[in-house]
Amino acid sequence: MVPKMTEQKTNTFDVLIIGGGPVGMMAALLMCQRGFKTALFDRLDYQDILNANYDGRTFAYAYGSKLILEKAGIWAALEKNAQDIQDIFVTSEGPGEGLHYASKEIADHPMGFNIETRHFRSVVYKALQNQKNFHLFAPCDIDEVTFHQSHVEVQLKGEDQAFTAPLALAADGKNSFIRQQVGLKSKCLPYDQKALVFVIDHEKHHKNCAYEHFLKTGPVAILPMQGNRCGVIWSLNSDRADHYYALNNEDLGAELSLYFSEILGPLKIAGERWLFPLDVTIVKNYVAPRLVLIGDSAHAIHPVAGQGFNLGLRDVSDLSEHLSQAKGLGLDLGSLALLKDYEKKRRKDVLSMTGMCDGLVRLFSNDNKSLGHLRRMGLDLTNKLPALKKTLTRHAMGL
Repeated sequence: MVPKMTEQKTNTFDVLIIGGGPVGMMAALLMCQRGFKTALFDRLDYQDILNANYDGRTFAYAYGSKLILEKAGIWAALEKNAQDIQDIFVTSEGPGEGLHYASKEIADHPMGFNIETRHFRSVVYKALQNQKNFHLFAPCDIDEVTFHQSHVEVQLKGEDQAFTAPLALAADGKNSFIRQQVGLKSKCLPYDQKALVFVIDHEKHHKNCAYEHFLKTGPVAILPMQGNRCGVIWSLNSDRADHYYALNNEDLGAELSLYFSEILGPLKIAGERWLFPLDVTIVKNYVAPRLVLIGDSAHAIHPVAGQGFNLGLRDVSDLSEHLSQAKGLGLDLGSLALLKDYEKKRRKDVLSMTGMCDGLVRLFSNDNKSLGHLRRMGLDLTNKLPALKKTLTRHAMGL
């Protein structure tokens, strides 16, 4: 049962979080576990968000993200619905050629895990209900967010009381209205692509392998799920994505089978489909006085390497630790100097991952013959350089 707004008896908090998606939810949990009295605001009803049909995506969790979730005490509940990823195959010309990353070459644990987003939402929400210092305001509409010298204030539509805290976190997505309000500059670079997301059933077992197949029209990722199932993220030119989205399941399955039937055997589409426009959003600064941008509001990247959510998890993990240390020293949680230290720590990770994903998409998603030769050479060379391959594998693991 979602707490009602009328049940809240106080309006003063340590942290206000605007946006209750996966990153916002995780931020709330980590902040509460660090002892911060936390308010989470979202425009959607959480009974709708927790519905199995609300979000059909799966997230690939790097091994480093697993460590964050383990520390937060929720990995045991997530693990029963997690499919481990032992190998990743990257191909540009066909499923039989390309680059192979194997976890066993550098570690005794998987490269990562694949979990349906609905399971993640459910587990984190349940954990939040056990936090006495957590307060949920959903569904709600924010009327105004005002930044003062000493605090930030949120006013809801239809509510007389205001909610205040030394710090606000914006987790309201790549088109963040909070980011726009405070004037933090961003640049959006469209790919003219959309991600078609769905689940497939297939005859052969996936053998705990993930596949990233680069087509001229864009990359298609196949992520293993429990049983003979896989999650598909197919990034396509916008017109083609609209066309494929309109196909019936049999015809769409036939299109995907052209590239993967040899590996997975006969396959068919299972359940619903989702379509998401793709672009990269680069934000110059992630912080302002009494404000931190987290998740897509700070860095929206292409799903080509499945690293967007992992970046968001590292945001909230680093931030919760940073703020906890500041609290122990009696510092002002919203001071710009304190937040700039956090921003400096996160910048290298964010920019390197953004650049890598953007470079992959622009290098592989075209039919330039010269680049095609370069792509094949690059994959082949990486396969033959163990030191480079090991570094890239650790990067993919989030380590």
